[in-house]
Amino acid sequence: KQEAAKAHSEDYEAMKSRAQAYSPLPVLSPRSTAPITLNFPNQSLEKVFESLGKIAGINILFDPDFRDKQTRVQLTGVSFQEALEQLTFANRLFYKVLDRNTLIIVPESQAKRRVYDDVLLRVFYIQNADVKEVEAVLKTALGPQAKVASNPTLAAINIVGTPDELAVAERVIDANDKARGEVIVQVEIMEVNRDKLRQYGIPLS
Repeated sequence: KQEAAKAHSEDYEAMKSRAQAYSPLPVLSPRSTAPITLNFPNQSLEKVFESLGKIAGINILFDPDFRDKQTRVQLTGVSFQEALEQLTFANRLFYKVLDRNTLIIVPESQAKRRVYDDVLLRVFYIQNADVKEVEAVLKTALGPQAKVASNPTLAAINIVGTPDELAVAERVIDANDKARGEVIVQVEIMEVNRDKLRQYGIPLS
């Protein structure tokens, strides 16, 4: 029984590794990782992004709907990633990584998100929980727009979504795919010799 359980666990881990081996998204690779300080009392936002890109060796492009404006920026001792996150968040923008050296700045809106967000397919294999129950939990967690389909035969759940949605789905599955509790009862059958018990003075009816 232990060998069968071990083999099942190994098969599950192998399927899980294959399912996770989808094409990775491009990751920025700044030329410099030194802390960055930016101080612009009144500067074009486009120029601020371009200055940030030059410091880190990253090419920065702009969506056609990007609108430049004058802004005040004061950042001290932050990483390139932190500076990028703070600038985009404060100005209702987001960015999309195109390759390891290039990104594009985009105005924040649902329409633009639909254009730029990556949509991926990932298969999650369920080892312990009921597949249909996990599917229902995922649809609740990800919302009605989520594309979630289960395959009870393979104990698998297919999800089409953005990287953020897939990350949420992975956390939900890890939290719910737990082994059920087991109770182990040990029973001993003992043979009693009544003649010996009488000698020891223990009366048994």
